[in-house]
Amino acid sequence: MLLLAASLGIGVLAYGRRLPKESRERLVVGSLLAVLVHLVVLGCFTLEAQDFWEVRAVRWFPGAEMDAWYARQATLSVGYALYALALLAVGIVRRRALLRWLALGILVGTIAKVFVYDLSKVEAIWRILSFLGLGLLLLAGSLLYHKYRRVLFGNPADEPPKKEASDDQA
Repeated sequence: MLLLAASLGIGVLAYGRRLPKESRERLVVGSLLAVLVHLVVLGCFTLEAQDFWEVRAVRWFPGAEMDAWYARQATLSVGYALYALALLAVGIVRRRALLRWLALGILVGTIAKVFVYDLSKVEAIWRILSFLGLGLLLLAGSLLYHKYRRVLFGNPADEPPKKEASDDQA
C-alpha cells in the first residue's frame, strides 16, 4: 500500500513538472492529483490499521469486543488527526494553501467521525464532556491563530511598496 501511495505521488510530481509553471491545467490537475494522493495515503493507513487490529484484537482483548472496537476506532482517529496536523504544519512552512485547506478538511472529518461515530457507543456524560473539551480546543486554536496569524502567514503590510514608473522619469 505504501508503494502504491509513493508511486502515485511520484507520478503527480512528474506530471506537474511536465507542464508550464503558469499553466491553469497544472494548477487544477495538479491540485486534484495531490488531493487524490493524500486520500490514498489515508486509505492505506485505514486498511493497515484495520488489519493490525484484526490480528491482535482477540489476543489483546479476549472476550471484550467493545474494547477492541474502541481501540480500533481510536487508532484511526488519532492517526487521521496526526496526519492532518503534520499536513497543516507542512502547508504553513511551505506556504501552500492547498495543503492547509486539505489538512483542515481532514481534521474536520476526523472530528466529525469521533463525535458522530466513535461517541455513539459512549455514555451521555462522556459525550457531554467530550463536546465541552472539543469546544475548548477549538476556542484555544482560534485564539492562537488570531494571535499568531502574522507570524504564520506573513503580513502584507510589512512588504515594501512597489515602485511604479512615472511618466516624467521616461
